[in-house]
Amino acid sequence: MIGYTTKRDTIRREVLLAHGRSGKRLLAEAELHWRLTIEETELQPDGSLIAIVFLEGTPFHTPAEAEVHASSYMRPAPTVCVDALTADASGVACIQLRQTPSEAILGCTLYPAECGLREH
Repeated sequence: MIGYTTKRDTIRREVLLAHGRSGKRLLAEAELHWRLTIEETELQPDGSLIAIVFLEGTPFHTPAEAEVHASSYMRPAPTVCVDALTADASGVACIQLRQTPSEAILGCTLYPAECGLREH
């Protein structure tokens, strides 16, 4: 998993591994998921948004649909399209978003839209 790993994360991983195949299967499935926490944004003249984010999970192929989760949003969560992703081993990443919501999304968390739609 890319990103900062805490001692608690390591303990959780060890506990799951202790459950044999089912624990390994769960960890393998979890590795396919990701979460982006938006830390900085810059609106572009074309209406897209460049954002510095913290990536937790596995880098993914773009374009990808993502749900925007913030305390100010009601269900259903608005979606955006992540057009580009560049990440390093520390978990810091840069993304380009299309279809940005009208409200500022600084501090929001993006999750794969397919998870919300239960398509996997």
